Order: sequence, then structure tokens, then C-alpha cells
Amino acid sequence: MDQQRQYIADTLHEITAYRRQHPEAYRYFTLSSTTQDEQLFIPPTNGAPMFLYDWMVPHLPFTPYTFHFANFLAGKWLTDWIEQYFTHPPSLQQRHAPLKWTGTLAALTEMIYALNEMGVLGSGRQEINKVKVAFEKFFNTSIGNIYKSYEHNRIRKKAERHFLMP
Repeated sequence: MDQQRQYIADTLHEITAYRRQHPEAYRYFTLSSTTQDEQLFIPPTNGAPMFLYDWMVPHLPFTPYTFHFANFLAGKWLTDWIEQYFTHPPSLQQRHAPLKWTGTLAALTEMIYALNEMGVLGSGRQEINKVKVAFEKFFNTSIGNIYKSYEHNRIRKKAERHFLMP
């Protein structure tokens, strides 16, 4: 996690350094000015190369300021996103879109009991209501009274069981 934070800090530093290297262009960008757009963003029509590497991409309609403004805009979007992410971090549920359980309530109840019985949830058996709540959140569903559902599953025919062994 520290490496990620350092990477983000380094990236923000690079964005700030780029803005400082091009103060006039950055000022024009931040003021949303349009008074010099023709001079800054329309390539010359006399065929004169604008860059040393103009021979590589000779017919693209861009200027040095087009490149600067693209960098400024991308830097602004990135810094805004980073600021939003760290001031209001998404919850686990927002980061991982919840799955929707499309099976039957009986099948979900059986799966919860089976996994709990196997002791694979949290290093052993858990309180079934805690497991139920976690599954409800994860699968974006409502189970209701899991004890009643389990009892109903238990008394029906064994051949109809989905997850539990006979």
C-alpha cells in the first residue's frame, strides 16, 4: 500500500512540475481564455514544420499547445479523481459491484449451511445469522428467517437438495 501511495505522490509531483515548466500555457488553460486560440491551436498553412519531429506525423492538425492542453486536462482529471477517491473512498460494496443471487432461496440457504458446516468461513463454524447477513450483502438479496428456511429444506425430499449431502 505504501508503494501505491508513493506512486500516486510521484505522479502528482510530475503533474505539478509539468505545470510549472509551462506557466504561460497553464495560466491560459486555467483561465479558460479564448483570446489567443487562433495563434495557439491552428497550425500554420504555409507548410512550415512546427516540430523537429513533424516529418513523422506531417498532416495532423495539432500544435505544441494542443499537446500541453491535453496534458493539463489529463492532469486535472487525474488529480480531481485522486482527490475525490481519497476524501470519499468507495466502500467495499461500491468497489465490487454486488452479485445478484438468481437461484432459489432454498439453494442459497443450503449453500450457507453447507459452507458453515464445513468450517471454511472464518476458520471454523460461525453464527449462522452473521453468515446470512454477509451473504445477503454479497448477493444483494434478502433471505429472511434462515432458520425457518433451513427447517423447510430439511424436511423435504433428499433428492431435491442442491448443496447439502444426504
